[in-house]
Amino acid sequence: MKRYFIKTNADNKVAIVDRHNKAFYFGDTSFDKPLTLRRAIKADYSGIEGCETAEQAVENTLGRYYHITKDKQVDRLFDFDLKDFIYNPNIEITEFYSDKKGLCVNMSNAYRTQQYVERALQEDFEEFEAKMLAADKEDIFKNAYEIAVKREIVNFFMDVQTITDYYKILARVDMNIRSSLLSLLYDYYIETEYASVSSYEEIERWIGWFCERERECMKNEV
Repeated sequence: MKRYFIKTNADNKVAIVDRHNKAFYFGDTSFDKPLTLRRAIKADYSGIEGCETAEQAVENTLGRYYHITKDKQVDRLFDFDLKDFIYNPNIEITEFYSDKKGLCVNMSNAYRTQQYVERALQEDFEEFEAKMLAADKEDIFKNAYEIAVKREIVNFFMDVQTITDYYKILARVDMNIRSSLLSLLYDYYIETEYASVSSYEEIERWIGWFCERERECMKNEV
């Protein structure tokens, strides 16, 4: 079963497509937060695992979890033609799938991979910042250093275009963890001797160490 994230001017959705090109959508309302590519990738699709057809997948998900009746389930099915999406200038479509190394995405170019990583880190920092703003002053004071370091990490990625391979590795790591990519980078920074956020050059140096470590891990998983 193929999965596509579809972004339009009106809304975002996920299309689940079988080998006969029968498909159905998960819309924004199926998710607890506004649907982005990252949230689509990291969502729980256990209901469709093992299904051979879109009809089976609809019954397992819309029927079981959303209590949509059989006739309405059939109404949700449609014929999927990739050309209808890729040749429409108002639609952005991205395929994501699982392989031996975990989840991955067919990014159309390096720029889109860079955008994915930047948006992921921004989302992580916004969630972390909201949590800190809701905390009392004592907790904010205790976490001041973490706040400052995470802000520097995000600023680095927003201000500097780093090595292309780093974005590919970071995107792959993010797709295969349930936790925050920003927190993972922060933890690595804390546990790594000689890591510093005193300059963008220093940040890029240990980001490179992190990416090389993850690259080796990916090789070992093959």
